[in-house]
Parts: sequence; C-alpha cells; structure tokens
Amino acid sequence: MIETKQVPEYSMGLRKRLYDALQLDRGPLGDVTSLALIEKEQQATAEFLVKADKGIVSGIEVARVVFELVDPKIRFTPLLQDGDEVNRGDVFATITGPARSLLTGERAELISALINTPDRILLDNMNNEETREVVRIRDKFTKHARVKIPLEASGNMTLERIKEVAQTGVEYISVGSLTHSVKAFDISLHIKFS
Repeated sequence: MIETKQVPEYSMGLRKRLYDALQLDRGPLGDVTSLALIEKEQQATAEFLVKADKGIVSGIEVARVVFELVDPKIRFTPLLQDGDEVNRGDVFATITGPARSLLTGERAELISALINTPDRILLDNMNNEETREVVRIRDKFTKHARVKIPLEASGNMTLERIKEVAQTGVEYISVGSLTHSVKAFDISLHIKFS
C-alpha cells in the first residue's frame, strides 16, 4: 500500500503513475542486478551533483516520491528547491539508505522521465551495454503505456562508434564535434557505500 500522509494532493496522481511504472519495471523478482551484487545490509549515501555550468532545479518532488516508493527507509534530503539556480559542483539533494534501494531508485528515475513523456531522453556517456538496457526499459514501458519516447545517445561519441550505437535501438545519435553549440544540463548521482 502506498503511504499517502503528508503528500500534497496535487502529487497523488504522480504517485500512482510512478508506483505503477515501478511495479512494471521491477517485475516479480525485483531488481535482480542489485540483489545479486549488493549485500542486503549494505548502506549507502548518494548526492545529486550538477555537472553543467548553469541551470535551474526542477523535479525535486518527483525524485523524492520515486525514492520514497522504492523504499521507505531511504532518507531524501533536498538542499535546494525547484526554481533555484545551480552551477557546476552544486549538490541539490542527498539520499541515504539501503544500497540496493538507492540503485533501484536510480534506475527508477529513468521510469519517471518516461512517465512525464518528454520529446526525447538524452543518454549521456553510456557504453553500448548500458544503452541497450535503457532501450529495453523504454521498450517495456512503451508496451504498457503505448507511448514511445525517442532516445538520443551522446557523449564520447565518435564517428567510428555510430554504427555500433545505432544497433542498440536508439533513435538519435549526437556527435559533439558536430553540435558544439548545444549544451546539455548534466547531473550525476554519486553513490558512496558505507
């Protein structure tokens, strides 16, 4: 059962959509990768680190709800709020809790992006295996939601890699040397195991 206390009413629809998407992604066995590789008792702390030169924070509530739904033991601490300006090196939120749950939540953030049906999702600096996994998750979501969100591979892209990357299933590929005027807002989730 989803805990609903202390949640603004406007977010109830968001919680339901995120919950449904998480259940679809987890499947009956849960996050098998984290279950296989991370000890049950392992704790971790992670921070949302801005890697872009300048931007505006948006989606704090979505991130909080995702991690809350993944595991109520996760403590999500926003350090800024939506609308605040950020620069490279700023941390806008931290999360602490079971390492397995933090890793599951990180993956769930992709699901939250899909739910908001953007025009495109940028896959930055992923190797081919990671890119194929995101395509698999997107395709699974597409079957359920009947909405296909285009994916764009970017970062460390060379003309020599384009054919391999295209075979992963992404719809778009960006090569930095051809698009220097475009700047992505880059955020990393740095996880430290206790």
